[in-house]
Amino acid sequence: ACLLGLVLLLPQISFAAGAATVAEAAKTLNLVKFPLLPMASKPQTATVANLSYSAPAKVDAAYKFQKSTLEKQGWKELPGGYVTDQYASGTFTKSGYKVSVSVIPDGETAGVTLTSHGNVDLAKLPLPAGIKPLYEGPVSRMVATEAAPAETKAAIRELLKKAGWTGYGVAGDTEFYKQNAVRLGVTVQSAPAQGNKTVIDLQASLMSADLPAPESTEGLQYADTTMTVSFDTSLSIPELCDYYRKTLAATGWKATTEQPIKLDFREALIFRNPAQELAELQVHTFEGKTRALLKFQTAEMVAAEEAAAKAMIVAKNAAKGAAKPVVKLTLPAGIAKPEHEAASAELSLKTGQAKSVIDAWKKALEKEGWKVDVAAVDPAAGALTFTREKLSLTLTYVDPGFIPAEISISVSGGELQLVPAK
Repeated sequence: ACLLGLVLLLPQISFAAGAATVAEAAKTLNLVKFPLLPMASKPQTATVANLSYSAPAKVDAAYKFQKSTLEKQGWKELPGGYVTDQYASGTFTKSGYKVSVSVIPDGETAGVTLTSHGNVDLAKLPLPAGIKPLYEGPVSRMVATEAAPAETKAAIRELLKKAGWTGYGVAGDTEFYKQNAVRLGVTVQSAPAQGNKTVIDLQASLMSADLPAPESTEGLQYADTTMTVSFDTSLSIPELCDYYRKTLAATGWKATTEQPIKLDFREALIFRNPAQELAELQVHTFEGKTRALLKFQTAEMVAAEEAAAKAMIVAKNAAKGAAKPVVKLTLPAGIAKPEHEAASAELSLKTGQAKSVIDAWKKALEKEGWKVDVAAVDPAAGALTFTREKLSLTLTYVDPGFIPAEISISVSGGELQLVPAK
């Protein structure tokens, strides 16, 4: 009854326009293409919605650069900005979208972070009647109600569902919702400092990849830096694959195979769309449930990955066809060239000859630029390892004095050639 009353007492307000898609948001701001400070490092994160990098600059100068760049693109700074030598932050708006900027010192460099929050007006989200505002910020909103936390959560869940939002995971007191490419975090807690009223904290962020997930999930986690969503579900692997076939098909995606591909203990189903983007679903069973990870890759990422794979194949084929370097050793006088492998050989000599042969080879190899890495020699036995560039040569011998001597030769990185004495 309380829940029904909360829903029925919903104020008559006009809802904001629908949450943006990734493509719509990227037309206003795509942080992958956002200009960086001079001499900036390679970004730690560079997605449509998030950018993080470092550059040699003071905090205030780094912030001014971001501000100037945004303003040239038509963005306007909102009140509440803060700039000091140790920290700077501010929020900018354009066409209903918001992006926050923060800069912190990191030794001799400045760490810069830009985060897109999408186009959802938090003040126009449907909430239960009787709320009182506590804080209205550029990218967050906090309100209070007399209703209990559990009732408030249930009411918000129902209201957001009716407004087109779908559940997208839970973390403690925070429930997440998704509409297109905007992720909404709703934290509901009892606040002793507010007379034990229930406080609702709302925050929104833009997702660089619109990755759907079924309602029946546990432990759902979305990471914008890797553009992945992971979760456990009671759905079977065939049921989950069927869900993604149908859900992704609505936005132009198509599976590349009829059945998932086996990958060690996992199975994978790959989807492509007309924009040549890629979504890979990886699934396996874990403790009686299906554990899933859905990963998104842009067309540029796919092309770069395919180019790297082709280059690796070309390099391997070239290596196979390339002639290997040859290590030449001159045989002792009176020793016929034995049959041997491409990179190894075994020689049998008269008793007492092994060390003198090894010494002669060592002298000749050092003249050719070989270096001795390991050397343990004795008249009765020994081992030496020589290196030159990417080649390695190992000589071992046994010559106890009462049986024929034996020498073993092994080459790594090349081929062995035994040359008869002239």
